[in-house]
Amino acid sequence: MMHITKIKTLWRGNTVSVNEYEIKKGILSGGLRIVYGESYMDISWQDLSAIDIQSRGRPMKDKFGSNKIYHLIDFEWKPKGSNKQNNLFE
Repeated sequence: MMHITKIKTLWRGNTVSVNEYEIKKGILSGGLRIVYGESYMDISWQDLSAIDIQSRGRPMKDKFGSNKIYHLIDFEWKPKGSNKQNNLFE
């Protein structure tokens, strides 16, 4: 079963940013489904595990722990389907 993460914002209309923790959960779960509004896109665990998070990710300070740093990974938004069609959340 793929790990599902919901995104609230599209950057520049075609980019989604995903926290490195979600990437790691996706690897362990066999893939990642990114949901934005009524659309989604899937990324395989193989593609996720090939990402070098330290070099590709944007470092961000954790707002809950001032000493913690996490990385955001950007993906081009290429939706493959609609949640309404597949009734994913019913």
